[in-house]
Amino acid sequence: MACSQMGVSLESVRLTLETDARFRRKCDETSDVLTENIRAAVYSKALKGMVPAQALWFKQETERKAARQEDRPLSPEELLAELDRLATAFRSLPKKTDSNDPV
Repeated sequence: MACSQMGVSLESVRLTLETDARFRRKCDETSDVLTENIRAAVYSKALKGMVPAQALWFKQETERKAARQEDRPLSPEELLAELDRLATAFRSLPKKTDSNDPV
């Protein structure tokens, strides 16, 4: 969509991505910024008590944390500690929800 708005073909973008490292980095950075904007919106909704946003936030954070860790399974003790940490954090969230406010 952005390409057509600027009058640039997708093929031109594809070729530039393949051959221009700086362009490729800038595209990656843009994607990262957009992703962080969405994460911030979900976080804001979660803080306001939206249960679906809270569930999504915890799922994403668990996945992000797992991706940062070594490629090894958690020990039973580590798993229980992580579950306890998540349960404590979840219990501390506000319980008020607004079912008319989409995530």
